Amino acid sequence: MAPAYLEDYGLTAVEAMAFGKPVVACTDGGGLAELVDDGVTGFLVEPDGASIAAAVKRFVEDPGLAREMGRKGRERASQLTWDHAMAGVAAGIERVMG
Repeated sequence: MAPAYLEDYGLTAVEAMAFGKPVVACTDGGGLAELVDDGVTGFLVEPDGASIAAAVKRFVEDPGLAREMGRKGRERASQLTWDHAMAGVAAGIERVMG
């Protein structure tokens, strides 16, 4: 669970996904909201206790869903490397400099 407000990147979500854990993040979570693919690697919910609790409850009631989202999160986290980021920067520079 990562209910931070306007998080700049969201390292905690990346770390959780790398360990195969689904993430619950809030829609106002900045970078966290960009990292979590709602319904695929976790849930993006409104920033209130009831919404966060409901998302966590879904994982408790459906461990298979939690495992599947965790697996997909691990796949997503494996793409978030410095090499991947630098390749994106290089591709952007190449497009601009063309």
